[in-house]
Amino acid sequence: MGKLDSTFQSYGYSVFRIKAAKELPDGKIVIATDRGLRRFNTDGTMDNTFLYAFSLSSNLYAMEVLPDGKILVSGYLKNIDDSFYGRFVRLNSDGTIDLTFKGDRNANSISIIKIRQDGKILITGNFQEYSKISITGIALLNSDGTLDDSFRSQFTLEEVSLDNCVVQNDNKVILSGNLKFEDGYTKRIARLNSNGSLDNGFNGGEGPNGRISKLIILSSGKVLIAGDFSEYDGQEINNYARLNLDGTLDKEFNPGSGSTYPYFTSVHVSSLNELPDGKIIVSCFSPAYNNKRALGLFQIKSDGAFDKNITTASISYIEGTELLKNGKLLVYGSFQSVNDKPRNRIFLLNTDYSLDIDFNPGDGADAGISDFVLLPNGKIVIVGSFTSYNQVRTWGIARILNNGSLDPSFNIGTAFEGIGSETSVSAIERQPDGKFLIVGGFSIFNGKPANKIIRLLSDGSLDETFKEGTGPDQNISCVKVQSDGKIVVAGIFTSYNGKSANNIARLNSDGSLDESFNPGKGPDLDIYDIEVMPDNKVLVVGRFNYFDYNLVNRIVLLNDDGSINSEFKSGIGAADEIYCITLDKDKIYLGGNFDSFNGHSTNGVVRLNKDGSVDKEFGAQFFQGNIYVRDITLQPNGKIITTSPFKRLNYDGSIDNDFNLDKVEYINKLIIQPDGKFLIAGAFHYYKNTMIGNICRIEGGDITTPSGIFSTVEFQSFSSVYPNPATDILNFNVDGTSNRFSLSIYSMTGLEILNTEIPSGQSVINTEKFPMGIYIYKISNEDGEYNTGRIIINKQK
Repeated sequence: MGKLDSTFQSYGYSVFRIKAAKELPDGKIVIATDRGLRRFNTDGTMDNTFLYAFSLSSNLYAMEVLPDGKILVSGYLKNIDDSFYGRFVRLNSDGTIDLTFKGDRNANSISIIKIRQDGKILITGNFQEYSKISITGIALLNSDGTLDDSFRSQFTLEEVSLDNCVVQNDNKVILSGNLKFEDGYTKRIARLNSNGSLDNGFNGGEGPNGRISKLIILSSGKVLIAGDFSEYDGQEINNYARLNLDGTLDKEFNPGSGSTYPYFTSVHVSSLNELPDGKIIVSCFSPAYNNKRALGLFQIKSDGAFDKNITTASISYIEGTELLKNGKLLVYGSFQSVNDKPRNRIFLLNTDYSLDIDFNPGDGADAGISDFVLLPNGKIVIVGSFTSYNQVRTWGIARILNNGSLDPSFNIGTAFEGIGSETSVSAIERQPDGKFLIVGGFSIFNGKPANKIIRLLSDGSLDETFKEGTGPDQNISCVKVQSDGKIVVAGIFTSYNGKSANNIARLNSDGSLDESFNPGKGPDLDIYDIEVMPDNKVLVVGRFNYFDYNLVNRIVLLNDDGSINSEFKSGIGAADEIYCITLDKDKIYLGGNFDSFNGHSTNGVVRLNKDGSVDKEFGAQFFQGNIYVRDITLQPNGKIITTSPFKRLNYDGSIDNDFNLDKVEYINKLIIQPDGKFLIAGAFHYYKNTMIGNICRIEGGDITTPSGIFSTVEFQSFSSVYPNPATDILNFNVDGTSNRFSLSIYSMTGLEILNTEIPSGQSVINTEKFPMGIYIYKISNEDGEYNTGRIIINKQK
C-alpha cells in the first residue's frame, strides 16, 4: 500500500536544470540534475531499471562515466531518508553504490572529474585534503579511488580556483582558472606534466586578460579556449582563441569581434564541440558572433569564421552539449523549448541539426497542476501553470488517459497560450452535463477573449452559450456548481460584470450574474475554498477575519441568498488560514495551517458537525510542526487522506502508520479512483525516489467487501444495476416472485448508507449526495434471500 502505480506513466524528470549528460557504453544517457541522477534509454524514455542510490534532494557537483559503464559522482549526497551519506562515490552501472570503491567518501567540493588514458582519475575542486592527506585543488587517484602519491601540483594553499580541466592523450593536464603557484607565479591557463609539476614547455606569456569559461583539446592537439577576454598575451583576440601546442596564440584563427554585444557586460561560453570536419559547435549566452546574429547554439568554421546557426529560434541557458557516437548532438541545460517546440531541459539534434522528434523523455506536466477532475471513463482533465504535457504544448489544460499519456483528441487549440503568473488557471469543475467550468487569471482561450472564467464542452471546445460578460476585475480562484445549476465563484475580485462583488459571486447557469445572491461587503481578505451544501447553502473558508463586517475568523456559512447563516456555530473559528473543505454525510472536514478551531486544539485538520460545532471525537494533534493541509479526501473505508503532510488518518484522527505514504510537499489535489487508487497532482517532482511530472497514481490498498453484511442464500432472478459506475442516479431492475424488495447500500466499512423498499421492476435511486467511492448493495426478498454486488460512484464530492 502506498507504492507508486507503475501503469500510470507520468514518470518525468521535472527539474529546473540538467548540469551534465554523458553517453554510456551501451548508448543510454545518464543525466545529472538539480534533483539527482537519472538514465534515459536510447529513445529518450526514462529507464526505470536505473536504481539511483541517493535521495533526489541530493546536490550533485560533478559526474563522469567510466569505460565499464560505472559512474563517478561528487556532491552532497543523501540517503533515501535524506540523511547524509557522503560526497564522492562510484556507482555501479545500475545506479547502486559500488562498495569496492576505496575513495574518500567525504572528499569536499570536487567540481571536475576526468579519466586519464591509463584509467586513473583526476579530480579538481576547492579542497585542501584527500583521505586526510594535505593536497590542494587537484589530485590524481588510482582506479580504486585511493590517492596516487606520485602526482603533486605546485599550487599554493590559498586562492586557487579551477574552472576547467582537460587531459591530453599523453596524460598531461591543461587547466584554467585562478592558478597561483608556490613560487608566486599566477596564471589563467597552464599545463601540468603527468606527475603534476608545471610544464614550462606550455607558455602563453600573459595569457588571456579575462576568465576562460570553456576549453577543449582539438584533434590537432591545439587548444581552443573561449570566455570573457579581449586579449591573449597582449594581442587582441575577442572571446575565442586557438593556442598552439606550446601555448602561444595561433594567429590563423580569427573570431573577429567574437560574442561581444552592446549591453552584455560579460560573455559566457558553456560548451565547445569539435566535429570530424574540424568545425566547432558553440553554445553561448550572447545574441551575436562576429556581428552575425547567433541564436545561442551555432557553428563556426575551423578558422574561426561564423558558419551557421544550429537552431531556428533563440535558445538560452544551455548548460552543455554532448556529441554522441552516432554523430547526433545532445543539448541540455535549463531551457524549456527549442525551435518553439516544448523540450524540458534536454533535446537531441540529428546530424543535419533537425530536431530528433523520436527522442522524447516525456516529463508529465512541465509546471504545477492546480486542480483536476476524474471523468467517468477514467480520463483526467488537469489545469494549472504548465505549458506542456509530455513535451506537447498544452498551455494550462490537458486531458490525459487512464495510463497517464496525453489524450490528443481533447480539442483545446492554443488554450491559454502565454500562460504565466498573470494568466494562471486555478480550478476546474465538471458540471453534471459533462461541461467544464474553468477559472483563474487568464484573459484568452484559443485565441478568443476569456475573462477569468470559461465553460468548455466535453470535447474541450469553448461553449459559446456561456455569457461571462466582462467577468471579474481580478482573478477567480475557485468555482462550484449548485444543484439548481447556478455557479458560485470566489477569488480576489471586487466587481463582476461591472457590479460590486467583493471576492464572491453567484452566476446563473448561462454565466450571467445572479443579483439575487447578495453577500454584502463579503470578506476582508482572500477566499481559498468554497463548498455547496446539500441545501445549496455555501460554506466559505480562507484568510479572512470578517465577512460583511461580522467577525467570523476564516469560515462562514452563507444562505442561498448570500446572507450569513447565524445558526452555523463555528464560534471563534480557526486560529489561522483554512485552505480546503471536504464534506462527509453529516460532517465537515477542514484543512489548513491552524493549530486550533474555536478554542479546540487541533493541528492542520478539524472535523465539524454539520452545525459548525467541533466534533471532539476527532483529534488531529498528532501532526507536528508547521502544517499546511491543502486537500482532504475520504476513503470508502472511513480513513482520511491529507496532503501536506501526505498522511492517512484513522476515523478518530490518529495517524495510520500501517499505510506507507511518501513525504510529498505541495500536493494540491487528491482523488480516489473507483478501484481505490489515489491520483495526486500538484507541484512535486518525485515520489519514493522516482521522478514524477507533477502527477502520479498510488496504490491505495485492497478493497474488500465488509464482513457481517451477508449471511443467507442468494436468489438468482435479479436482473441489473446501471449505470455502473454512476454519478447522480442508479437504476435497479429487479425481477422476482416478490412484489417488494428491501434495498440496502453499505460503505466499504460496513456502514449502512441507505435502506429503503423498492418494487419489482425498475427503481431509480438518487446518489447525488453519495461521496465518490465504492459501495456494496444488498437486495433482499420477503423470504430472506438476497442478491449483492458492487457499485461505483464516480465523482468527487
